[in-house]
Amino acid sequence: MIDLSDDAGTIVKKIKRAQTDAQDGISYNIDERPGVSNLVGIMAAVQNRTPEDIAAEFSGFRTGDFKVAVADAVISQVSPITQEMERLRKDEGYVRDVLVKGAETARNIGSGTILRAKECMLE
Repeated sequence: MIDLSDDAGTIVKKIKRAQTDAQDGISYNIDERPGVSNLVGIMAAVQNRTPEDIAAEFSGFRTGDFKVAVADAVISQVSPITQEMERLRKDEGYVRDVLVKGAETARNIGSGTILRAKECMLE
């Protein structure tokens, strides 16, 4: 499982450890090649493509080389999220302000809803 907080090195390690088979090439067949198909599905998801397109593009790749390509694709998508999470972790004042403003907004919306509900019950 890849977490949004994983750094690039951790993502590479996790993907390289993914279980695959010894068959040559990359293909997408969940029943016959579940491990490789899982990696194809991950690559398809992060690139917003179909698994069939990915399998066709990488059909001549060795599994190890494909894992590197998958890791690079995942890192390119996850890295901006990870960086933003880290920035927010370091800026506690900003996060606190957002939470306070959100709670205030929720109270304002909720109090109006509660008032209308009470009025309806009194009618």
